[in-house]
Amino acid sequence: MSKNNHWTFEELERMENEFGMNVFDIGAADGETNSNTRNLFLKGWSGVLVEPCRHFYEPLKKLYKDEKNVKIFNGAISEFSGKTNFYVYESGGDSQISTISLVQKESIENSNWFSGRFTESYEVSVKTPSELINEYQIPLDIQFVDIDAEGSDMQILKAWPWETVKVELFCIEPSMGKDTLKNFMESKCYVNNMSTGGNMFFVRKT
Repeated sequence: MSKNNHWTFEELERMENEFGMNVFDIGAADGETNSNTRNLFLKGWSGVLVEPCRHFYEPLKKLYKDEKNVKIFNGAISEFSGKTNFYVYESGGDSQISTISLVQKESIENSNWFSGRFTESYEVSVKTPSELINEYQIPLDIQFVDIDAEGSDMQILKAWPWETVKVELFCIEPSMGKDTLKNFMESKCYVNNMSTGGNMFFVRKT
């Protein structure tokens, strides 16, 4: 949930000159709070933001209403397409843990870590990574993919079109466990070059 904005900005500022300016942010929230991509869009990067939560989507849409290079999908990404329930955690500091994962919801409810509660659920659209990439015409050479999907991160990775879409840098919340994530990404030829409290960064092997 927490993110290392300073490191991300410096690393991707370097990549801007080397590779290009494409971003795919899955779990963008309001676009500012704990965002790894806000500074990049302010510098003119292009990309797609994904956010299923209604109370985050509205300020996100307002934030980028005049930016033609920024597209927003008000839905979720997973290994399937269609519709699913979205479980909304009450507004406030922990609201970003809202999720489409029933397992994640039940884990949070059984935890003593959070003091709030889930207040509602509603149906949201779901697309696979490939569907969204095709629909929004996302370039097949992406510089930065940020995945913070609150329990759906591994499903997204398993459905990722590894053979056709090249990504220079991934930032992923290890909801499935750090070792599990590291082993999976290594099988896809990505190396963990840095970790923060809430994220692991992976660069493509050259």
